[in-house]
Amino acid sequence: MSWRERGYSESVFDRVFAPLGGPRWPPPITLFLMVFHGVLYFLMLALREGADAATLQRMVLGPERLDPLGVFLHPIASPNLLTVIFTVLVVWSLGRRLEPLIGSLHMALLYLLLNPLAGLGFVIVGTLRPELAGAELDYPVGFLAGLCLGAWRELRDFPVQVFGRRTTIGRLYAICGLIVVGLVALRSGLGAVGFAVAVLVGIGGAEVLLWLRNWRTLRRLTRRSPAAHRRRSHMRPAVPDVDDILAKISRAGIDALSEDERRRLDEARAARQRRDD
Repeated sequence: MSWRERGYSESVFDRVFAPLGGPRWPPPITLFLMVFHGVLYFLMLALREGADAATLQRMVLGPERLDPLGVFLHPIASPNLLTVIFTVLVVWSLGRRLEPLIGSLHMALLYLLLNPLAGLGFVIVGTLRPELAGAELDYPVGFLAGLCLGAWRELRDFPVQVFGRRTTIGRLYAICGLIVVGLVALRSGLGAVGFAVAVLVGIGGAEVLLWLRNWRTLRRLTRRSPAAHRRRSHMRPAVPDVDDILAKISRAGIDALSEDERRRLDEARAARQRRDD
């Protein structure tokens, strides 16, 4: 009985390959965002020394700084190099795993929609209760929160070993996200409520976008007639059976695979790519 006949879906097959460190070269939107934030940091650094310093201050959301300009531009407003490095590393780590699963268009929508929504949530909290908006918002918090939700949703079935203990990639990223929120709360106290609201708005927005994506995918699949599906499947090259390897990964983790099993996984991945092309 093959892995498809036992109920493994295409998305489960994808989850085996995408988390294996992700592509060596980041996917297009992930790579663009990494370069985008790196280049803009140095551009903002140069402008901050000039006549535009006051305008750049309006881009940061924080205590007594709730300018509408910051709702849209706070993701690129960080004056702190460590914050920018943190942003680039998180985008690289999460994006290279998630973008092959959710698609480049969906990845771009997450960035374009979640950041303004998170900024708006922060501004609303700061307007109603200024003392609750004491933590600055100067990097793409909404987008990063949405990526953590995507990791939880898409990668929660993939086991990994961390300090000798077995967990999943999705759970690991969720824990890291909670640690970041906890550190902000320790530093800002009640002032971190606005930051937490921005995080929750990012998670909620990502949940809606992921639901819409899955709903549309389901609609496309149900519209395809059984005859057309059989013709399409007949024309595609077969993917080698790796049911035993999938079971071993689920049971013992990826590190338990032998060289021969890894080679079979690579062959199955190549066959699947040829079939999709």
